[in-house]
Amino acid sequence: MIVELNAEHKMDAEIAAILNQEGFIAALGCAFKGKNVWVLRTRWGIPTVKINGMAVPRRSGWKAASIKVREFRWARDVGRA
Repeated sequence: MIVELNAEHKMDAEIAAILNQEGFIAALGCAFKGKNVWVLRTRWGIPTVKINGMAVPRRSGWKAASIKVREFRWARDVGRA
């Protein structure tokens, strides 16, 4: 979900608000904040969105994407437990 929202040029704080509205919970059982999204984006290699709305070019490759999806699903499932 972070990848998709980032592709829509959402900023980290906006992504955090959407994750909270969808019922996701951060690792320590609290609500998401922009900083949580930043950490996940950085760990997964998701580029930041420029303020002028121009996205930074993304790295391609199905293998990297499948790892990101697997990590996100794990984080999502841990958060909802």
